[in-house]
Amino acid sequence: MKNFKNIIATIALIGGSFCSYGQDMYVGSGSNLFLGSDAVISVSSNFTTEENISGLTNGYVVLIGNSNTNLNMKDKSIHGLGIQKNTANTVTLIDSFSVNNLYLTSGKLLLGNYTGKVNVNMNNNAMGIINTQGTGSLKFNYTSTNTDTLYLDQSIPGATNLLKDLYVRGNANIVLKNYVNIKRLAYIGNGATLTSDTINPYIRMIAIDSLNYGQLQFESGAMLNGKGASEMLNNHQATYIHIGTPYTGSTYSQLTDDVTIFFNGSGGKANQWNLFTYNEALSSKTPGIGMNSFWNTVANESDAFTRGRGHALYTWAVGTNGISLPTAYPNNIDVSGNFTTANFIQSATYTTTLGTNADSTGWHIVSNPYYCNIKVPTLPTGIQGQTFNRYQSEGNGTYKYVGYNTNTNTAINGGSQYVAPLQAMYYQATSSGATVTFDPSWQESTPSNNYNQWKTAPVTDQIRLTVQSNSNKNTDEAIIGFMGNAQDGFANEDARKVNNGYTYPNIYTYAADNRLSFNYLNIVKDETTIPVGFSAYYSGSYSIKATNEEQDQVNTIILEDKTKGTFTNLSFGGNYTFDHDAKNTADRFVLHLNKANSTNGIQDITSNSFYVYSADNNITINFENSNNENVTINIYDILGREMVGNYQGKINNNKLSFSTNGWASAYYFVNVKTNNETKTIKVLVK
Repeated sequence: MKNFKNIIATIALIGGSFCSYGQDMYVGSGSNLFLGSDAVISVSSNFTTEENISGLTNGYVVLIGNSNTNLNMKDKSIHGLGIQKNTANTVTLIDSFSVNNLYLTSGKLLLGNYTGKVNVNMNNNAMGIINTQGTGSLKFNYTSTNTDTLYLDQSIPGATNLLKDLYVRGNANIVLKNYVNIKRLAYIGNGATLTSDTINPYIRMIAIDSLNYGQLQFESGAMLNGKGASEMLNNHQATYIHIGTPYTGSTYSQLTDDVTIFFNGSGGKANQWNLFTYNEALSSKTPGIGMNSFWNTVANESDAFTRGRGHALYTWAVGTNGISLPTAYPNNIDVSGNFTTANFIQSATYTTTLGTNADSTGWHIVSNPYYCNIKVPTLPTGIQGQTFNRYQSEGNGTYKYVGYNTNTNTAINGGSQYVAPLQAMYYQATSSGATVTFDPSWQESTPSNNYNQWKTAPVTDQIRLTVQSNSNKNTDEAIIGFMGNAQDGFANEDARKVNNGYTYPNIYTYAADNRLSFNYLNIVKDETTIPVGFSAYYSGSYSIKATNEEQDQVNTIILEDKTKGTFTNLSFGGNYTFDHDAKNTADRFVLHLNKANSTNGIQDITSNSFYVYSADNNITINFENSNNENVTINIYDILGREMVGNYQGKINNNKLSFSTNGWASAYYFVNVKTNNETKTIKVLVK
């Protein structure tokens, strides 16, 4: 073996110099090897280096011979590398490396079970094959304007033969000669070309687990030819998942590899159909995900699986409804088809004649039309609240909806601006003619190390209401926000509530009869009252809390329970616990918001039968023609403490008064219950 360290500290080959070694070559630690322009070192056996090898244009170490050899780079860089072997023999990479110029002629570079990276800057002819069997990264950057081709071959696909990353940049032209499985990211840059087989999808984006997908991202000007395949890992049974395909030419039969699907037109029983398309012409206020009038069953597995169209897939529990497959979870859901880099445009229709089962609210479900995460920018104003929702399976037949407002960058239930590949989302048109254009620029511009299925949205200045089941700890959220250009009542900036699955509670606010997940108001007045709705399939104990992320607008948050006649201050991390009867669907809550730093008195609020005012160290209630009527009075301070507790008596002279001597100057809530009504009045004691 030739050991440079034992020969001389530095070797420089310049001006077309040529050296040939018929045995192993070893560049030891501390040695320097410089390859001048057109200088070549020819090695017929193994090559190992512990130092970077520098040089000028066209300077190469060329591996040539008639037997298999090893290339042990030990994570170093080499200026130029050539492989010139007959196709029966292979150069095997032992460790990762960076190479400025790669030259392969009738040769094959085998990337063994390496975990590092190979950076390849190609500005010379590259006509050979790189065979990948490792889990590292390949990065190709072609700086020439030539159209030379590098063939990428992964002859034995499988879990141990994954590529973590594949980067193709510059004018690099990569042709897939066999299967290449991407564990994390394939990135095709401007001017680069990736060509796969037209029959078999030779590049496959692998799902490592239910949160991490292999993905493919392309820049403007990139070329994708042939077919690709993507997969997601489903870990939940007896529940719905919302899916779609980013490819053209897909069919539903691709979904049946690991999942049993019964099609309407292929003999499935009615209670076994489990693949549905959403019927926008019957879109309801709260689009569910089950077998109802808003969903159509898919007829045949040979039908076209349309790019960008959202679907609901029900995954049967093992052994139910006579279904033998899937026999185990998790399972893969696969889609494949032809690559496209085109925009995806959806006309968000708005139907006004929907019959008795729905109304004209224009709900749509659309899937991510690209092969990687997309970051949804501000949706057009023709989309209600500029908000989209997505369905999130929680396992064991449970699910919840998460939402993201693209105008205010606000999320509920852990939603985010990101939508994963193969995933679908909901949004709602406010009128006919709204168009949403999914542009390739929506792809994540800066690939990160981890490609999580969902990413958390930033926290913004809002009031966030959270309800939790005290038995299973499942939660739901609603947002109240304030914008100077917002309109009170139901307006374009608001977003309707989408109901969760039956094991999750639901909380929402009201504007008229519209149930809202995002409710934006103009400003907080001295007092703002907001009706709050709650529903849950199961009876039991629940808790409500408020997180005040809008300190500039709101100082105090009081929750009124109309059923119990109580007030609870949620301003400082407090919560209200209550028992819920599933048979009782009456709306029972009102939120009272006090304006921050308010110095204005609040006008006394009256009902049709009485009014309340504060004067002369008394709170007085005047009644209209109510002598001898039974009445119950409770008075609470702003912290929810009881100042007058459960006073019961008859009205004399149409008036009742309660002393406020010793009370702090503040607002108080007066709850009055008569034979005809129950009402809460807020009054200022000075």
